[in-house]
Amino acid sequence: MKQAEASVEHLYRIFTVPEQEDSKLAQIERQLSNNLAEFLKQHVVARARSLEQIEQDFSDFQVPENPQFVSDHTEHLLDKLVANSVNTSSPTFIGHMTTA
Repeated sequence: MKQAEASVEHLYRIFTVPEQEDSKLAQIERQLSNNLAEFLKQHVVARARSLEQIEQDFSDFQVPENPQFVSDHTEHLLDKLVANSVNTSSPTFIGHMTTA
């Protein structure tokens, strides 16, 4: 199994150097953009899960001892955070202190 590697060079590449179209980071960017676009199109504002179930996803938070791949962390955020978020720009959302 391939291990993630953390170094100043890797961080510099991730945050400053433009990525090639076929790079892993470019793929992750496209996945995030597509996920966001799909999220904003949906009329259902969140998954049907109880607050207790959502809390379980975040109850055991720790900074990992070893580096993780950006793609793995992205998948976790999309599955556990974004999927349970409320789309306040949805026309079916009724809430105070929000505007169209």
